[in-house]
Amino acid sequence: MTAVSEDLPGATGPAPEPAFTVVAAEPARSGSGPALRFQLAVDAPPEVRVRSISLSAAVRIVPARRRYDTAEAIRLAEVFGTPDQWSTTMRALPWGRVSTVVGPFLGSTGAGLPVACAADPVAAQYFHAVRDGEVPLEFRFGGTLFYLGAGGTLHAARLSRSAVAAFALPAALWHAAVAGPPRRRLSRTRLDEHRPRPERGATLDELLGRPER
Repeated sequence: MTAVSEDLPGATGPAPEPAFTVVAAEPARSGSGPALRFQLAVDAPPEVRVRSISLSAAVRIVPARRRYDTAEAIRLAEVFGTPDQWSTTMRALPWGRVSTVVGPFLGSTGAGLPVACAADPVAAQYFHAVRDGEVPLEFRFGGTLFYLGAGGTLHAARLSRSAVAAFALPAALWHAAVAGPPRRRLSRTRLDEHRPRPERGATLDELLGRPER
């Protein structure tokens, strides 16, 4: 959806209206643990030279936009109550608020938004209940657009908070991000076999059962 811009003091003429689309997602890592990185496509009028966009996004789950099977309904009882209550209890769930800076571009560019998987505990509880299918997400954008006007003059315009983009996230991606890469587990027997002896400590290769180099 196109983001409607509002000129800040000092700007002349109508402000450009960049558009934001969420095109993909993938597991990632953030400072707070497992995360998903959402890829944005950012488009501006071809004649506008964008210097930067100070971009923020409020990400939320819109659970009423999909159906749930019996097993999911049972697991969702802790979030929304029983299905007969959902008409009043099933509301959008805030997941997280993120921000980034989009660099200079002409025409179109891309940007990434990492969202921590456990940014909100209720949203994480929802994901634990929903393991298959797609999770309907909604991104509400805000921020400030900086661009060059006629004669190279720098202007600034606010992005309307009514700018919204939808994205259908495969639930399996969230679970893959939380699970992380597979870990090699050591059995108790193997640990006992390689318990360090007084005269020599066990090497890492021995503990992992790998041939010595």
